[in-house]
Amino acid sequence: AGHFARAVHVPNLKSLAAKVAVRAVVGGSGGSARQAAEKLGAPLVATDLSAALRSEEVEAVLIATRHHLHAEQCIAAARAGKHVFVEKPLGLTGDECREILAEVEQAGVLCVVGFNRRFSPLATALHKSLEGVSGPRQIVCRVNAGPLPKEHWLRDPKIGGGRLLGEGCHFFDLMAWLADAEPVSVSAQAVGDSSDDVVATVKHADGSVGTLIYSGLGDPAYPKERIEVLAGGGVAVLDDFRSLTLSGWPGKSRKLRAQDKGHRALLAHFVDTVREGTALTVTAKDGLMATLCARAASRSVAQGKAVSIK
Repeated sequence: AGHFARAVHVPNLKSLAAKVAVRAVVGGSGGSARQAAEKLGAPLVATDLSAALRSEEVEAVLIATRHHLHAEQCIAAARAGKHVFVEKPLGLTGDECREILAEVEQAGVLCVVGFNRRFSPLATALHKSLEGVSGPRQIVCRVNAGPLPKEHWLRDPKIGGGRLLGEGCHFFDLMAWLADAEPVSVSAQAVGDSSDDVVATVKHADGSVGTLIYSGLGDPAYPKERIEVLAGGGVAVLDDFRSLTLSGWPGKSRKLRAQDKGHRALLAHFVDTVREGTALTVTAKDGLMATLCARAASRSVAQGKAVSIK
């Protein structure tokens, strides 16, 4: 029940109250967990995940902890027979992610990774427009992430994994989804000696190329994310999940009254899948691929050459 969970997931869970009931809230401190539990009407408040996993009333677990805890908590939930919604990244290493995949498959439970941007209504419209476009695609994701304090936990490689993994995994996943092809290699360079300011170019199996420009050097007051796709004689520009411009492709350009990055839609998709047995559209395998891309980008920066993704 940290800041992100309270700001994003708690309101979305309340809005989905007709479909899902929260039975327990687990937090690092009893105070934050108790506040969230009161808002959600959850009867159990705990600082120990195992207390919630023992409850027969609990069918699924939403994991929004710091990144170094994701793997062990996913595995514990799967072994307890609970479906899993885990915020990105799935794990800090490929081995962690593969272990999660194995446990989830053995337990026969669902595992969704929080790649919410796929579920933005504008990203969904862009993806649908691409269905009629043949040939490889060129994709550019520019992320004006803004600076973070040096002591921020996200920048700690053992806890947050660093920004390229902890946040950049969103965009490695988004580019693979828009390309509709798996990544096969990554070539990356850093600006100066920074690990926060990186340009990573991803080659995909169908010949598509995605470029992630991730930077903390810009003005945080300026819009954060811009995605451009060029393919088949057309262009699409998705601007900060507020507007979508299409040129040369089917579909209509449109603007939203407010930014929508798809958080609620992804959570609703997970809830519906658990309740109704429908197919997942984002899985732990996608989490593995995004982590592998981020790790390959970091190795490419260090080695000065392209790194293959296995």
